[in-house]
Amino acid sequence: MKDTKAIVAGGASLSGFVIACVILVVAFSVQVGAETSDQAIHYEETTLETIWQKTSNTGAGLRLGVPRYDINNPYWSWTDNVWNGQQDNHLRNQYDLDPHAYWRQSYPYTHLWFRVEVFVPERTLSITMLDPYKPGGIIPINDNFYVYVNGVRVAYHGTSYDAKIDDSCREADRWCVPSVNLTSAPWLEGQWNDVWILAEEWCVWGGIGYLEFRALIESVIPATIDCDPDTLNLKSKGNWITCYIELSDEHDPRDINASTILLNEAIQPELDLKYGFVRSEDSYITDRDGDGIAERMVKFDRTEVEESLTSGDSVSLTVTGQFHDGTEFEGADTIRVINPG
Repeated sequence: MKDTKAIVAGGASLSGFVIACVILVVAFSVQVGAETSDQAIHYEETTLETIWQKTSNTGAGLRLGVPRYDINNPYWSWTDNVWNGQQDNHLRNQYDLDPHAYWRQSYPYTHLWFRVEVFVPERTLSITMLDPYKPGGIIPINDNFYVYVNGVRVAYHGTSYDAKIDDSCREADRWCVPSVNLTSAPWLEGQWNDVWILAEEWCVWGGIGYLEFRALIESVIPATIDCDPDTLNLKSKGNWITCYIELSDEHDPRDINASTILLNEAIQPELDLKYGFVRSEDSYITDRDGDGIAERMVKFDRTEVEESLTSGDSVSLTVTGQFHDGTEFEGADTIRVINPG
């Protein structure tokens, strides 16, 4: 895990807001939009991997943006379970409360830092912050929170800005805000990202709720690949390596855009229309294995393929490509490659 420099809250003038006694309950989740262009996008929803820090830092009586505020100087630390506010919340005997963190205010106001590292996979389409325990992902909050992703402040919400009353947010004295879309934040795909939340409390008690990240990830359609020959002799002569692309029933191999196909991310198939197997659908749409499912046949220049391979009993040939709507597919076959004496 990489080291993270302290993130200091940017200046924010807080004036003329309604001071409310609220518990701050927040949850993180990453949601991804189904479409990012005119093309249809296939996606799957997943909960992102997170690592919450057991220790957070707080300063009392220090306003946002004051340079002497040092988050490396802890005034207060979490217990082993950050979201164990149920035990200390003074409302615990009145309501059945959802997971959250809770604290008493240090007069006249309190700032608390929360830190989590979030792994964002490749092909993430969008990200949203929400409370998974609340209807519609609304976020209970008392009083405000400021979200930083990789050192950049990307969102701020709370009673000073946009909070409204909702009876489902008992943990926060019924104050809550809508879920927060963080898609435009500077996320690093395929890496761990540092997220800091500055919680701000102005009246007696406050808190922050269970945080979770969910994501919709653009999915790749799996394909079954069968390449011939099964044993490739680097000393033998021949013109082609032939591969058959078979998809599940809901996908038609006729919808594959042949110009996007690659073998091992480098070699294009033969696309010259002088060849019948390129221009004739009767030639390139087939059912070679006789299972009743149509396949897309493509041929690769044998010499070019051989030059990219080394001998081995189990050599992988990966075929990737796209449908005409932009959806991607991928599959692989294993062949034997020999180079006799």
